[in-house]
Amino acid sequence: MISLNQRLDSLRIHKNENFMGGICLTNAPLFLQKADLFPDSTFIIGADTFNRLFDAKYYGGTVNIPAILKHFKEKNIRFLVFHRKSTEFCINPDVPELCEIVSLDEYEDDGTSSTEIRRKCENV
Repeated sequence: MISLNQRLDSLRIHKNENFMGGICLTNAPLFLQKADLFPDSTFIIGADTFNRLFDAKYYGGTVNIPAILKHFKEKNIRFLVFHRKSTEFCINPDVPELCEIVSLDEYEDDGTSSTEIRRKCENV
């Protein structure tokens, strides 16, 4: 399993030190809640999480995409999204202004999701 320090080191390689700012961890389940806790922030997520941001199942069956986008814009939220070999993006046309997608050729990706990594660790 990759450690937090290893993840941060890989970000430092991708971006410069000034980008890093403060790093915060939370167990808030939804990015709408995280946006309230950390306005003016950039969230670092993977492609699978990016796809769930606007999926009705993620919000208990209903989703108001314009309201979610408005909330993120009001809180000045951005997303740094790391693409993964095994994931296709489902991009709403209004979403790209909120995010920067890091292409596969900018970092090493073996296609393993963090969910798969956690499952392997739980079974050890």
